[in-house]
Amino acid sequence: MHSFVASRSAAPGAISFIEQFWGTDLSSYDPDGPLPDIEPVVDSVAPTRGVARRQQDPHEIVAGLREQATANSWSIHDLVINQTGHGGFVGTASRIADEITSFVQERAADGFILVSPITPGGLDEFVDLVVPKLQDRGVYRDTYPGSTLRENLGLPDHRPARSWSEHRAAARADGQSTGNSSVKVGANA
Repeated sequence: MHSFVASRSAAPGAISFIEQFWGTDLSSYDPDGPLPDIEPVVDSVAPTRGVARRQQDPHEIVAGLREQATANSWSIHDLVINQTGHGGFVGTASRIADEITSFVQERAADGFILVSPITPGGLDEFVDLVVPKLQDRGVYRDTYPGSTLRENLGLPDHRPARSWSEHRAAARADGQSTGNSSVKVGANA
C-alpha cells in the first residue's frame, strides 16, 4: 500500500474541492493533470461552494494554489491531498495506527477527523485495516460496557420523556387532569 491517504483521494472529491475556489464546474478536468488555466468565476460562487473562502479574493486564492502546484509539480489530486492533509497521517495502515497510537498514549489527542475529500467512498478500508491495528494496540475499544450510548457515555438513566409519561400515567390513575382536555371549536361547539 503506497499511501493510505493518497490512494483514497477520489477524482470527484478532488475536483469538487477545487471547484469551490474556481466557482464553476470543473468536472471535465483530469484530477491527475494540472490545475485549470481558466480564471475563477467570481459572480457565480454559490454559498454551498465555500462561503468562508469567498471572504478572500478568489483570484488571489487561485494564484496561491497555482504557485504551490507549480513549485511542487502537483496535479489537482496532489494539491487536494496537501491542502486537506495538514496535520494528517499518510502511509500504510500500520504506520497510521502507530502515529494515532502515539498521539493517544501521549494524551495529545482525544479524537481524529477523517477528511471527506480524502475518504469520499466511505470508511470501509480505514475500519477494516487501521481500526483492528488500533484495537491490537489497546487504543480503540472492541467492546463497550453498556448497551446504549447513554450508558457508554456514563450518563444517568434519567430520561425526561419517560418521567413525563410516568407522571401523566400516575395522574390519570388518580383521576387528575393532565392538562390535555379536549376543546371543541366551531359553530356547533
